[in-house]
Amino acid sequence: MQIQEYFKTPIWIEEKPEFIKSLNKASDPYIKEAKKRNKDHIKKFGDFGIAHHSTPLTVDSKFRDFHNYVGQKCWEFLDWQGFDMSLYQTFYEQSWVQEFASKGGGHHNAHIH
Repeated sequence: MQIQEYFKTPIWIEEKPEFIKSLNKASDPYIKEAKKRNKDHIKKFGDFGIAHHSTPLTVDSKFRDFHNYVGQKCWEFLDWQGFDMSLYQTFYEQSWVQEFASKGGGHHNAHIH
């Protein structure tokens, strides 16, 4: 008998608590603005069933260290998988924060990463 591995999925996990405080602080104005954009919905239906979604964060310098760190980890993962990354560097096209409704029911439409 042979053992064959198909659809093997490596998952890298790392905890970086040193990012939490600064990222939460940097995210707060974006969430506040998102809630402002949703105020009509909240007024009509209450704070249930929505996600307060920020505008793009890629140009905000407060997120630069985090973006650089994750980009480097992505590069390392691709290199580890066997891709020749010697001529490439990773970068962000999109980055955002969100907060689900305080009364619950927050959700996303189906999407792919």
